Amino acid sequence: MHYQIYLSVCPPEKMSEDDYQEGTVLHNYVFHEIIGKGGFATIYRVTSLVFKQDFAAKVIKTDKSENWSTFQQEVEALKHLNHEHIIRLYDTLRDCDKFIMILEYCENGNLQKEIGKTGLPHDRLVQVIYQIVDALIYCHENNYPHCDLKPQNILLDSYGRVKLCDFGLTIFQEENSLANSFQGTPLYTPPEIIRNLPHSKFLADIWSLGVMFAVMANGKIPWLSNSPEQMKMEILRGSIILPRKAHPKVIELIKKCIVVNPTGRISLQEIMKSPLFQGYELKYCSMSRLKALGATAPTGMVSNELTAITARNIGIDRSKRLPFAKYNTSLTRMKMLGLNGSRLAIPLCGTTSATNTTGRSKFKNIHENNGKKSVSRKSTFYKLFDRIE
Repeated sequence: MHYQIYLSVCPPEKMSEDDYQEGTVLHNYVFHEIIGKGGFATIYRVTSLVFKQDFAAKVIKTDKSENWSTFQQEVEALKHLNHEHIIRLYDTLRDCDKFIMILEYCENGNLQKEIGKTGLPHDRLVQVIYQIVDALIYCHENNYPHCDLKPQNILLDSYGRVKLCDFGLTIFQEENSLANSFQGTPLYTPPEIIRNLPHSKFLADIWSLGVMFAVMANGKIPWLSNSPEQMKMEILRGSIILPRKAHPKVIELIKKCIVVNPTGRISLQEIMKSPLFQGYELKYCSMSRLKALGATAPTGMVSNELTAITARNIGIDRSKRLPFAKYNTSLTRMKMLGLNGSRLAIPLCGTTSATNTTGRSKFKNIHENNGKKSVSRKSTFYKLFDRIE
């Protein structure tokens, strides 16, 4: 296959006005098909020529100030959030008027695809709810409310594991502070935001969770009307349609989330103590066992070193965030190479541990110091990060 190589930051000519065509190579990443598109960004599957690994490239045009703000907020949030059920940020790039995030690639798409028109089977529903709440507890404990929870912002990896994504509306928030911004997806927006009242973003997340749980159980939005104005009135009253086929414990959980008075909503910690999770054990199965998707799972351990690197293992020099959030490349290289004493390994299917019992990486080559071979590996990493200086 012949690639069109862009050696400069600004390619000499664009193949289309907005989108990268398949086969375009930018900063050692080969662009493939578009896997998602929204108002702020276009997302591509890309392959690293250095690591032979697929990633997702989220491309945001900076022609509007709110786009730049969205990009900056998402990078800032993902830089601080390191959790097995939150999407991982690996790199940032710039191409003329575009900013690009290189993110963990989740080949099975978003949760809405699996939900379909009928909802999730009960066992799968419990598993997904548990993982979403687990991720959101971590976000809230670190003072990052998500602010746009919906099935489209929940991705699934090869094993069906949840990956919370799209942190473009997320900003650091003190626990007891009230917000006055009114962004989000209307169908999942709580009454206090519709009323333009000062509100807690953390409590707003609980409402959105309840709506999402109802969609996951039933495959449908829990509002009766298709008219925006009528639906708005239903949301203000909290008049939801409960999924009939759902387990009573699921229905009870939904009712405790979708409460008009924000202070009356169940807490995330209370959700985790719900009878719904009694006897629940976190197990990862291959997507081939999930009827809705029927994907083939990878066998054995994923063999690429980058899969184990998390957002927290990427250093960003905060003093140089404007006009673009630059990487602290020296620190990044050290962390990528495992030279800072942090030895990361990839969890096997069915586990959540990130290290083996000896603390050594399960990769045999990347942390070894065998003369010229080690130097060669270092130079490869140096080439990957010598971009935005």
